[in-house]
Amino acid sequence: MYFLLLFVYKQEMYSVASVVVLIFLASFSYASVNSHSSKTALKYFYKDHLDQAVCLQEAPCRPIHNATCFGTILPYSFTSFALAEDSLSHFEVQDNLALWQGLRSVPRCWAVVQPLLCAVYMPKCENGSIFLPSQEMCRITRGPCKSVEVKHSWPSFLRCENKKLFPPRCRNPLQEVKFNTSYKCIPPLVETDNKDNWFHEVEGCGIQCQNPFFTEEEHDNNHFLIKIFAGACFAMGLFAVVTSLIRWKAANRYPGVIIFYINICVIVASFGWLIQFFPGARERIVCRHDGTMHLHQPSSGEHLCSLTFVLVYAGVVAAVVWFIILTYAWYLLVVRASGSPKDIIKKKHSSFHSAAWSLSIALTVIIMGMKG
Repeated sequence: MYFLLLFVYKQEMYSVASVVVLIFLASFSYASVNSHSSKTALKYFYKDHLDQAVCLQEAPCRPIHNATCFGTILPYSFTSFALAEDSLSHFEVQDNLALWQGLRSVPRCWAVVQPLLCAVYMPKCENGSIFLPSQEMCRITRGPCKSVEVKHSWPSFLRCENKKLFPPRCRNPLQEVKFNTSYKCIPPLVETDNKDNWFHEVEGCGIQCQNPFFTEEEHDNNHFLIKIFAGACFAMGLFAVVTSLIRWKAANRYPGVIIFYINICVIVASFGWLIQFFPGARERIVCRHDGTMHLHQPSSGEHLCSLTFVLVYAGVVAAVVWFIILTYAWYLLVVRASGSPKDIIKKKHSSFHSAAWSLSIALTVIIMGMKG
């Protein structure tokens, strides 16, 4: 009985000891976790305060008489003139901001440069510190505003290389402000998303389809002349082909049959010129859907432009090759005395066709496959 009580007592002591150990381990783990969490929180606390210090700059605050920038109401009422080196007063700020309004004609640039200019010329000032524009606000303007760099270059206080003036990863109150971005490209430029049609450094704008150097009357006169000459070529070529078919037995011999093929090529090329006079065809041939001219063809959805090119180019090339063959046939008939010229021409019948049609098709395919 004594041994039984002693055994039970030992078991209870072991249980109590185990519980104490478990409580100690739990307390140690909890303290470690709390210590780690406290260190992490302290780390982020100091980091946030450090970032906030980098994003601010000490400067005297001045009240804003007109709390608008490019017509947009600013979400604060105090500013400073410490960032813009060319402005020492509200009047100079307004005058210098007005000089940048020419960028309204470059819509993509204007959309991203407004927050940057307002953040530099009219920064938010609070408790003797101004909110600096971020590096991201500056960098985003370099692409769409290439024209500034090319034509005039950025002033020193708007250069993104200055990391003190444009610190990275800073939140600026003007990043949340919605500016007016409803401006359009100035004629003769029109808006386009096609990079191939952008006019030099004016991103998002391309030359309009209709040539701006000619008046509407001059365009009409050119179209009238094209209609007359293309129509005459088509009519004469068709007349020659019809008459040749009527007397085909007499016409189907060299060199007369070569003239028949030349007239077929003339009909094809002339029809390519005349397609533009069908209702709405000229705009589809010459212009893209956004109002700019076709460049680097062919592309999807522009089959009429490609068809016109094939008819005109292939028809003209084939006609030129057949004309060269005609001069060769005349040379054989007139100059060459030995042998029968007609027999020589007949032997080269297949070579003539291969040269005329293969060359025109090959050149057409090569040009259509080129990108520039």
